[in-house]
Amino acid sequence: MEVLSIAYFPPISYFSLLLRGEILLEANENYQKQSWRNRCNILTANGVEALQVPVVHKDGTFRHPIREIEVDYSRDWLTRQKRAIDSAYMSSAYFEYYRDALYAVLDSKPDTLWNLDLAVLDFFLAAYGRPGAGRKDGEGRVPVGFTENFLGASLDIHPKREDSVWNALLKDGTSAMGKPYFQVFSQKYGFVPNLSIMDYLFNEGPVL
Repeated sequence: MEVLSIAYFPPISYFSLLLRGEILLEANENYQKQSWRNRCNILTANGVEALQVPVVHKDGTFRHPIREIEVDYSRDWLTRQKRAIDSAYMSSAYFEYYRDALYAVLDSKPDTLWNLDLAVLDFFLAAYGRPGAGRKDGEGRVPVGFTENFLGASLDIHPKREDSVWNALLKDGTSAMGKPYFQVFSQKYGFVPNLSIMDYLFNEGPVL
């Protein structure tokens, strides 16, 4: 069974692993900056844009378990992100169908990064017909299970390093997620691989 760190609107490679099942989410690791835990990439009229979730600095550090990291709602980043998503995907084939439900998740303003990311993952798992996949915690909220003790992610999918999971998905050739698909701004930028799962869902729909 593989272990993954939590992720915010994760890249396609990450989400492809969730769909396979048998994945645990690391609940007790310390938060790490500049990772998919609080950021994602989308394709806009200006090229690839990174969306980030600001978090609260406790004691001036980030050395706290991921489940304790609070989202900083003192800045209106949520409105800016929704505007960016609207601009990027309003003309995509499936965005209008999912928009209200997705924004309801974000507007609920989960208190911690852990809860926010889980809510986002739950949304996309449900969109692909896999609601509540895998093991759950006592409240039934964790979509794919979580570790009780820190193990360290056994699959390190990181924006600053080569994504071996994506490379394997390309070589496999059996999943639609590993193949080029229509993107709103592809005429301007060509096909951009392994963006956030929202890029794939809004452009292609729930195709596996």
